Amino acid sequence: MGPENQRFQESIVHSATTSLETPMQSPADDDALRIGASRTETQPPTEPAGAAGLAPEIASEGSSSPLVRTVGDKAVRSDIPLAMLQQLYLPDKTNAYRQINVQDKTLSFPHAPTFPPVKMLPNQERKRILVTGGAGFVGSHLVDRLMLMGHEVIVLDNFFTGSKRNVQHWLGHPHFELIRHDVVDPFMIEVDQIYHLACPASPPHYQYNPIKTVKTSVMGTINMLGLAKRTKARFLLTSTSEVYGDPEEHPQKETYWGHVNPIGPRACYDEGKRVAETLTYSYMHQDEVDVRVARIFNTFGPRMNENDGRVVSNFIMQALRGDELTIYGDGQQTRSFQYVHDLVDGLILLMNKNYTEPVNLGNPEEYTIREFAEMIRKEINSSVEIMSLPPTEDDPQRRRPDIGRAQRYLGWAPKFSVDQGIRETVQYFKNTKSEQSCFMATTVRTPHPYYPQDLVLNHYVGNTYTVPQILACVSTAFSAVAAIAAALAYQQRHSTLKDRRAQWTFFWFFLCGMIHTVFEGYFGLHHVTIAGETSLLAQVWKEYALSDSRYMTSNTLVLIMERITILFCGPLSFYCAWSLYQGLSSRYIAQLVLSLCQIYSCTLYYLTSLVEGSPHCDPHPYYVYFYFVFFNSFWMIAPVLLLKESITTLTNAVKKHEEQLSKKSCQ
Repeated sequence: MGPENQRFQESIVHSATTSLETPMQSPADDDALRIGASRTETQPPTEPAGAAGLAPEIASEGSSSPLVRTVGDKAVRSDIPLAMLQQLYLPDKTNAYRQINVQDKTLSFPHAPTFPPVKMLPNQERKRILVTGGAGFVGSHLVDRLMLMGHEVIVLDNFFTGSKRNVQHWLGHPHFELIRHDVVDPFMIEVDQIYHLACPASPPHYQYNPIKTVKTSVMGTINMLGLAKRTKARFLLTSTSEVYGDPEEHPQKETYWGHVNPIGPRACYDEGKRVAETLTYSYMHQDEVDVRVARIFNTFGPRMNENDGRVVSNFIMQALRGDELTIYGDGQQTRSFQYVHDLVDGLILLMNKNYTEPVNLGNPEEYTIREFAEMIRKEINSSVEIMSLPPTEDDPQRRRPDIGRAQRYLGWAPKFSVDQGIRETVQYFKNTKSEQSCFMATTVRTPHPYYPQDLVLNHYVGNTYTVPQILACVSTAFSAVAAIAAALAYQQRHSTLKDRRAQWTFFWFFLCGMIHTVFEGYFGLHHVTIAGETSLLAQVWKEYALSDSRYMTSNTLVLIMERITILFCGPLSFYCAWSLYQGLSSRYIAQLVLSLCQIYSCTLYYLTSLVEGSPHCDPHPYYVYFYFVFFNSFWMIAPVLLLKESITTLTNAVKKHEEQLSKKSCQ
């Protein structure tokens, strides 16, 4: 065993005695926060008398709450100590070489990374496994397990909801490969097994682009089934309990056909998965593809996205912030929550067992949403209140799996209690929140998926005057002067260049507009930052080099096109205004085109101001709103006047041309 593996094994032994029995400490407010720093060893609590009869892999905290210490199943060689997995997903124990300096707000890697020890399998037993969506919440845990089992894993992900950070601890490992690719597009590779997890699963994500959600479920599944057909690989589809809709049968068996609204707000996900199941079994019957289908019920655990809109992450983040826990409706809707490790156990068992019918994977314990909120509040912050909001459309009222088929054919049943899962998940969010606070203490996240989850807008307001604040005030004043200058210029358009008042009017008109354009470009291009550290232009430059940028493409293009229009059309319009003032009517075509471009720019600005989550509708100080008002007034007055003058000039030119033709015809 090499020194790296020996150090990793020692850390596992150490964490096994501290990870769950001892409350995990929050990061200290000192100069350096070390992720994975060593902790004071504590002795594990003495097992109660009733624990003597439990299986060796389970130790008990009490007679009613067994504490799981080993995950997986020996039948498929997936059994692994829980402490080894905790080394991979709890940030305060992940990668001792990764260090954060709170004071300087820097991240450093002073030591080379080490990989966890993986099993050595004979070549005939080691499989090449493709995991689509492997950088997501469930997919990354599945990747961890498959890697530790000794297989070669290829992850395919477009990072729409996944994150490179979820699998970064495997980057560089000879058995691991990460590929940025969208399953909607065909993909060729030689593999033995395919776990098809790629699809947005939380309501905000799949409702953000319902057409793309349906395409991912349909075209993505067709592409992966075609790959399985060509390579003779075994294919596992991760379907969902949403195929049952708002069920009329309780608990739900796999033979239940469902009660789904095909045109509701959740239909893009529900019906997409139903079609994916149809495609899967069509390939099995027609082309003899070896398939498996898992219908997954509500799952939670570490690496959940804090902004994914699911009830678990919502409650935990609200409680950590001290906000009210929001429930929709009366809170009597029921759900069955399973821990992510139990789900991964079920997926691996299903893939390696000889059973092709759909299988429910979920926890048969049923909780109301209000009961679950009380559990989160008790675990994190008992002082927060629970607030009821209007119910959402098509929200299922009851959801509980019948897992008889999984128990009978797979030998699977959930082992983790909800309490143990909540404790680990809460600790993960606490550690993640503490790390983020080191870098984003002065930032605010946008509340709408119009922007990516890592796109944050710096506050205009602070305890002291900042450069953006001063620029906003100065630009507001210049915009006011420019608006007045535009009106004066309109009144003086028939004056000659010898009129000193007209010269000063257009001088201010040009100067104020140029200064405002520069300031607006500064705000637009440098004020928006990614994760509090990278400017928008820098992010665009590195967008495809850093594969962890999400949702960026369309919104980046909108912002850049808006700024380019403002920066270039502004000075050109000033030039045309000057030409118009001089009476150079031969330029009326350019005047007309540029005026239309200017109106387009202002209209685009107004429209984006109406989009929730856009930077134009985020809360700002009163003087910034004042600045926006004069900005729009100035930019709308100038092109409207130019447009009117251009149309007049064009009309006069046409009349003059007709008169000339008439005179020629008379002669």
